[in-house]
Amino acid sequence: MTTEVAHQVSQGAVRLDAPLLTLDALMTSPPPSTFFRTTLVDDAMAPEYARGIEVLWSTTRTPKIGRLVLVRDQHGRLHVRQYREGREPGTWLAAALHLAYLTLHSRDDGLTVLAVLKGVLEPDD
Repeated sequence: MTTEVAHQVSQGAVRLDAPLLTLDALMTSPPPSTFFRTTLVDDAMAPEYARGIEVLWSTTRTPKIGRLVLVRDQHGRLHVRQYREGREPGTWLAAALHLAYLTLHSRDDGLTVLAVLKGVLEPDD
């Protein structure tokens, strides 16, 4: 009796060509590519997304209710928040999961979505 393998499959190592950017760098210039990484600098999204974790962002992904977004406010500051439905038509909220941080309003705070969360990167062991 012989056993044959249906497919000869091998998978190479995953390679991530997304630059790691600081939020300070993003405050002065737009992201240089479709995908980029940042490290969360506060606990606004804790405990699910705590300070210090590295996340992958997409500049082409559509913001949808419940997704994390990277937003710029009218003062040029950057915030990571959860995209939520607003009360008025055409508005939306950028909500912190941690109650100590502000929820921002798309119109009142002059928000612009820079990127939408694509994934969370686990730290190297």
